[in-house]
Amino acid sequence: MTYSDFMKWLSDASRRICSHLKEYGSALLIHHDDADGITSAAIIKKVLDNMNITTRLICLEKLYPQVLDILSSYDTPIIFVDLGSPHVDLISNKLKTNNTIVVIDHHDPSSTDDPRIIHVNPELFGISGESEASASTIAYLLARESLHNRSDAFSLSPLALIGSSEIPGEVRGLNKMVLDDAIKNNLAKITKGKIEVFFNGRFVQRIRLSTDLTILGSVGYYKDGPQLGIEACISGMNESIRRIIVELRKYRMSLYRKGIGIASRRIKKLQYIQWVDVGPLFYNVGAKVLGTFLSFLLHRSRIIDDDKYLVGAMNLNPKIPGLGRLDKDYAKVSMRVPKRVELKISEGTYPPASKLLANTCSTLGGFADGHAYAASGIVPLSRKSELLELLDQNVKGKGKENTLDRFLL
Repeated sequence: MTYSDFMKWLSDASRRICSHLKEYGSALLIHHDDADGITSAAIIKKVLDNMNITTRLICLEKLYPQVLDILSSYDTPIIFVDLGSPHVDLISNKLKTNNTIVVIDHHDPSSTDDPRIIHVNPELFGISGESEASASTIAYLLARESLHNRSDAFSLSPLALIGSSEIPGEVRGLNKMVLDDAIKNNLAKITKGKIEVFFNGRFVQRIRLSTDLTILGSVGYYKDGPQLGIEACISGMNESIRRIIVELRKYRMSLYRKGIGIASRRIKKLQYIQWVDVGPLFYNVGAKVLGTFLSFLLHRSRIIDDDKYLVGAMNLNPKIPGLGRLDKDYAKVSMRVPKRVELKISEGTYPPASKLLANTCSTLGGFADGHAYAASGIVPLSRKSELLELLDQNVKGKGKENTLDRFLL
C-alpha cells in the first residue's frame, strides 16, 4: 500500500471518529508520558475542544490489563494515543464497553476485527512507525482531516514535529509531510541542519522542546508533569513550568549519576545481553526514566559493550495518577541496542528488541512492546531475576511469538 492509500483511509476514519464523538459529546483520552505521547494528546484535545467534546485525560506508562478493567466502567468513547496498537487484541477482549474505541499509534501492532475499534496505525499500511511516522504525526494528519479551518490544523504542525523528533535520522515519510506543512506556513524552519518550530512566539529547536516535555511527563509523572506538558503545548510554556523543568532536569541527572554508579558496580554480561538492575532508584519518577537512562548510558559510558543488547530493570511504583493502584508488585524492563546489534537486527541475524522482549516477558507472566531497536515491558517483581538468562537464551533461539493475552493480573 502507499501513502495515498493511508491518507484516503485516514480521511474516512476521521469522518467516522468525529461522527461517533459528536454523538456522545465526551471522550476519555489515554496517552503516553513522553514528548510524542504528550504532543499527540495535546493535538487530539485541540480537535476535541474545537468540536465542543468534553475530555478527560489520563497518562499511562503501560497498558496494564487491570487498567482496561477499570476503564470498562466509563460510559464514553475512549481514545488511546501513542500506546495501544501492540495490545489492540487485548483491548478488544478486556475492554467491556459498547462505545467507540480509537487507537492512534505507531508502535508494532497486533490486529483485531472488532467493529468497536478504529485502529489508526501506519504500520497496518506498510509504513514504518519506527522511521516514517510518530504518533504525533498521525494525530496531526487526523486533525488536518477533522478540522474545517485549515489554519487551525496547520497551527498544530509544530507539536507534531516536536513529537516526531524521537525518530532518528532524516525526516521522511509521513513525518516529512508534516515538516512540509509547517515550513509552508512559516511554522518551522531548518537552521544549520536543525529543525526549529514556532513555539511561544519564537523559533525553538524542536529537540529541546521534546526533551523538556519528556522530562515533564516522565520525571514529573507523579507531580502532575503530564498535565503541565499538555498545558504547555496548548497554552504555552510559562515561567512556572520552565522552573519546574529546570528542577526536574537536575533531579533526573542526580538519578542518572546514581544509576551509572550502580551500573559500574553491578552490570552483568552474558553472550548476547548486558543487564543493569537499578532496583528502587527510579521508584518515585515515571518508569519512562529507565529507558532514557539506558539511552544516556549507551552513548556515554565505556562500560557498555557494543555487541550486546542493553537491558535495564527497576522496581515499579504501582500508583497510576488519576486511576488508582495496581494490585500486584511489578518490575519495569527496558531494552536499547548499540549500533552493532542494530545492524544484526536489520540483517535478520538477531531478533528485533520488541519481539525479543515481548516473547521473554510473556513467558514470565508479563508483556512488552516497542520497536525493533527500543522496547520495554512489565513482569511480576518476583520473576525479575529470571529475565537475564532467559533473554540470552531467546536470542540464541530467537524465541517464539507470544502475546499480551498471556499476561493475567
